Amino acid sequence: MTRDEVRASAARVVRWHRRFAPRFGRRESQEHSLDYLKGLFFDQPRKSVELIALQFARSSNDEPATRKEVRFRTKPQIAAEMILRTQAAGKVRFDWIIADELYGDSGPLLDALEDMHQRYLLEVKKNTLAWTVDPSTLPGYSPGPKRRKKLGSYRYKEVRSVQEIVAELPAGTIT
Repeated sequence: MTRDEVRASAARVVRWHRRFAPRFGRRESQEHSLDYLKGLFFDQPRKSVELIALQFARSSNDEPATRKEVRFRTKPQIAAEMILRTQAAGKVRFDWIIADELYGDSGPLLDALEDMHQRYLLEVKKNTLAWTVDPSTLPGYSPGPKRRKKLGSYRYKEVRSVQEIVAELPAGTIT
């Protein structure tokens, strides 16, 4: 397709969208559906939400948006930045963030999600230690990380592995 043919097709899609957009109810949903349809005309072989957003976002001088810099970041760091940017743009609201153990083991990502007041469900390894009570309510001293490593475990019975906690759940609780 030539550029003019793509523009003509896009214009037909926009007209079609105007006809059916009221069925989406809220104005925000109508705008999201139009952005999605525009993304279908994006010329990348792999449709990445971030790339599509950058394609249609405009800076103050009406130039296409670009990333300011490229530097190494871990996948959890990239995820935290993408979630934060998406929330800041106000176009999409996440009800829950769900991810595998790569993300569940990332303390900085967990901290970022907590700071954003974002609900999440992240997988963790079965040997991950967890408090079964709020540690600030317990009396006494908690050893620091080096001391805990030397001791081989926490001194509190309230700190247990996820595997131990799951083993005590009633049968059929987790499927």
